[in-house]
Amino acid sequence: MTTNADRAPRVGASDRSARGAKARLEGASPSGAVSPSASPGDAPPGDAYKDTALKSRQTAPPARPSVRFGSIVKKIAAAPAVTTAASALITAYIRLVHATCRWRLIGWENFENAEASEKGYILVFWHDRLLMAPTRRPDSKRPVYMLISSHRDGEIIANAVKPFGISFIRGSKANARKKFKEKSGAPALMQMVAALKEGAIVGVTPDGPRGPRREAQAGVAKLSAMAGAPILPAAYATSRGRSLSTWDRFWVPWPFSRGVFSVGPAIDPPDARDAFKDAQAMAGYAATIGEALQTVTDAAEDAVNRSPPST
Repeated sequence: MTTNADRAPRVGASDRSARGAKARLEGASPSGAVSPSASPGDAPPGDAYKDTALKSRQTAPPARPSVRFGSIVKKIAAAPAVTTAASALITAYIRLVHATCRWRLIGWENFENAEASEKGYILVFWHDRLLMAPTRRPDSKRPVYMLISSHRDGEIIANAVKPFGISFIRGSKANARKKFKEKSGAPALMQMVAALKEGAIVGVTPDGPRGPRREAQAGVAKLSAMAGAPILPAAYATSRGRSLSTWDRFWVPWPFSRGVFSVGPAIDPPDARDAFKDAQAMAGYAATIGEALQTVTDAAEDAVNRSPPST
């Protein structure tokens, strides 16, 4: 006769067998631990999908903001109200410095000789000595033009010195890194040639708008040759001021300083036939312009450091 005690072991064994089969399906040992022999392919598809999704969320890079701070600053700086305010501040500062400094003129007979001629002429000064040049506008009754960059900074400068009675020709020299980008250099050159042939004054910074600093480029030589216009080198200096951390070390004079305007002898134009045919001749002429311009700049610097000017 079979008792209940004899049947119990067989029931327990069956339960253990069922648990072992379930464990093998789930990739675990009968005791509930992960089996060393289980492979990723043994895991159920749903669990594998969850693991993959979790890992992708953990390794995904953080999303970048759609609007960057730099672009916001540029948009603010380009706003018409901001550029207008900047131009007004520059105009006011130029007037303040000119009114409070004591100015002396050196080589002014060179300017008077150029004015006595009916020919238009090119007034050149280094880019770092641009700020106070417009204050000499009343010295001539001729139309005066200045070449400025078509960039936003050029627009600010144009509006800043417009109250002094100066007109502008917009242009920019070519950029070798952006040779396929259209530039307004050629139209600007023709406008300057036309103005000079009509007897106007055209102001040019031969090392601008990008430099190298105090190195005259061949463009001013070509302009002189095409227009048949002489070049008049000029500069200013003050006893006190500060050089900015810009490519040209732009000079900002302080009010209540001693100041000097210096003008050198006119440089005759080169042969017009060399303007497009002889690049070496144009480069040599540009070097001559640079040397003359540096000479008048050094003379102005020496004058403010050497002797006090008269009013």
